[in-house]
Amino acid sequence: MALRPNILIFMTDQEQADVVGPDHPCQTPNADRLAAEGIRFTRTFTPTAHCCPARATFFTGLYPSRHGIYNNVRTRTAIHEGLNEGVVTFGERLADVGYKLTLCGKWHVTAHEDPADRGWEERAVTAAGGTFHSRSIDDWRAGPNGVDTSDDKRPRGHVQRPGWGDFVVYKTLANGGPKGYENLHDYKVVQEAIAAMDELTAQDDPWCLFVGPIGPHDPFNVPKKFVDMYDPADVPLPASYSDSLEDKPRIYQRQRRQLWDQLSEEEVRESIAHYWAYCTLEDALLGELLDALDASGEADNTLVIFLSDHGDYVGSHGLYLKGVPAFREAYHVPCIVRWPKGDPRARTRGRCNRHAGGLCADLSRTGRSAVAGETYRSQPCAFFGRREAQLMARCFPQPVQRRGTLLHPAHGGDG
Repeated sequence: MALRPNILIFMTDQEQADVVGPDHPCQTPNADRLAAEGIRFTRTFTPTAHCCPARATFFTGLYPSRHGIYNNVRTRTAIHEGLNEGVVTFGERLADVGYKLTLCGKWHVTAHEDPADRGWEERAVTAAGGTFHSRSIDDWRAGPNGVDTSDDKRPRGHVQRPGWGDFVVYKTLANGGPKGYENLHDYKVVQEAIAAMDELTAQDDPWCLFVGPIGPHDPFNVPKKFVDMYDPADVPLPASYSDSLEDKPRIYQRQRRQLWDQLSEEEVRESIAHYWAYCTLEDALLGELLDALDASGEADNTLVIFLSDHGDYVGSHGLYLKGVPAFREAYHVPCIVRWPKGDPRARTRGRCNRHAGGLCADLSRTGRSAVAGETYRSQPCAFFGRREAQLMARCFPQPVQRRGTLLHPAHGGDG
């Protein structure tokens, strides 16, 4: 194994840890394949259930209180739109020791900087400086779905929000090509990533390739080929679906009663089936990347990381999406790591880990010491089996108990 292995990162958007588990009905054969050859971390938690601060933590190894991104940067309620002065990303440190960097897909870290500003070659980038996902900020401000059916009968899978526009929870799309997804944004991102991999492996320098699809982020709009893999009648409601939320903050109750209770139990089952289908689609794209890496001849010298920025409630506690509530489904994320050949760490670990951004931020595998001032502690200590340091002793409004370990999720809405 080389001192400076290549690094391939596949970060999905809004994927629950549960769906990638070995005993879950959601089909993720490529994640299972990766886990069989590496480590499946079963207790990895994101620091915050918002895209931007979670991704900023991944890229910097810092808590939001240190890197300066507290909630999503392209919203009217953004607290801070850029990284704090002097904050350095792991990509910059990799570049300092000779790595070639390429980023394909979703960035969504700051409102003012693109990946190129931090040393990355950009390919098919979305959610960069002036965009929200793959749309312009002006399109987003016009409404997430651009239709208001509040004066009509509510369409199936819609949540009506008079004056703002319907929120479309799920929809079945026509198949695109033999694979079913060849007309979708994320397929194009992965094809760009495979092309970039071909170029990176043709030269001698070590490389880091970040691939960021926008799925399975809502809305759960999925081609029929994948939807047909799951029968909603066989999908159970989440165990917490009956939670009245009477003992929870009032905002939790308002979200459920004003929005998500519009969905019938049958629609909830259909939405979960669509979400699973979306996760299976993203798993197929992960498989295309792994196949391309194998074909390149560089798999034995490449560190592969699969994870998500945060999760989604998908009907748990009667809620959807993420953000305000501090329930496990939004904070518990998948994390699977496969080390280069010659490293014997192919085992499941159940210890409570923080987001895997620390793995890249530490750079201990690339001949660099830990990032100065790093607060979101890096993962190699857990990977190597050493005792993990105690979690940061800091009080936030919504502590969450996990088997005697206190996690402190926080987000921009706290006051």
